[in-house]
Amino acid sequence: MVCNKLKNDAQSSLASLEKRNITFMDTIIKDSGEAIEACQRFSSAALSTTEEAGLSSNDFISSIEYIRGIDADATERNNSVIAVCRVGNKRLEDDHCRKVDDILGSAAEKCNIRNGNEVYSWENKIESIKELRTSAFRELLLEFEEAGKN
Repeated sequence: MVCNKLKNDAQSSLASLEKRNITFMDTIIKDSGEAIEACQRFSSAALSTTEEAGLSSNDFISSIEYIRGIDADATERNNSVIAVCRVGNKRLEDDHCRKVDDILGSAAEKCNIRNGNEVYSWENKIESIKELRTSAFRELLLEFEEAGKN
């Protein structure tokens, strides 16, 4: 009888331990399943965000390349206009200098006045005519830039 009682107590204890272990294992399995699902959701969200960021980066890069192209075209057009203007300015300066030289030559011939035996030279007048010459293009450009700073 004592043996049967010990045997029954042992079986009862084993059954109780078995139930607790099964419940514990069920909890672990349930919790790990939830954790795996949460990791999968996180992984999916991270992948989606990464893909969206990649698309946004590609769009951004495309926009930058497009703007660079527009800027290069505008720069090329501006440089073309500037080159034409420089050639025109150079011609204008050369023509002006030639005309001033012609005026000086003509003035030197015609501006000597005789008063009796004395000849009055108009050298001082010719010097004032020389002041009418334009400065070199670079000097004009520097003056313009300095005036813009003020």
